[in-house]
Amino acid sequence: MLRGALLDTFLNHEVFCGIICFFAELCSIGYTSFLAVLIGYIQEPEADIWRGVYILAIFATMMTFSFVLKNYYIFYGYMVAIKIRKTVIGALYDKITKLSIKSLTETNSGKLITIVSGDMQALERPLALIAMVIAAPFINIAAYIVMGLTAGWIYAAVTFGIWILMIICQHFAA
Repeated sequence: MLRGALLDTFLNHEVFCGIICFFAELCSIGYTSFLAVLIGYIQEPEADIWRGVYILAIFATMMTFSFVLKNYYIFYGYMVAIKIRKTVIGALYDKITKLSIKSLTETNSGKLITIVSGDMQALERPLALIAMVIAAPFINIAAYIVMGLTAGWIYAAVTFGIWILMIICQHFAA
């Protein structure tokens, strides 16, 4: 029941955070890939200065958007994680207040609250960065497309194969 309520309440926030994460990482892929254009411009001996300013402005814009969006999705993710933590701890307190006097004397409710609060604190960081799990498959696809367009589809396919092998190896290692 609590899990369903948490999903109903916070899933939209996590999806929004995942979308922001996707665009932040897409900007990172973009400005990293745009370095090839910038290097190509520098290597041209008779390149137009305004073209260089234009290329540098695009590069700086993508880098700025990446920085701002990354910080925003991390901040927003932590805000949602804190709200989830407060919700779960509130539900725990409600459960403890419904315990009978006999149950309270047999168990140390303070110790129980301390243990659960500590566990929730340990879960707060992964909850804050869960948006990356939502965005990661789309970021990978975008990276392989950019790699295919810039370096060649063979390199993208080999990199994709290595990524799949790493996932398989991690699965069997665990």
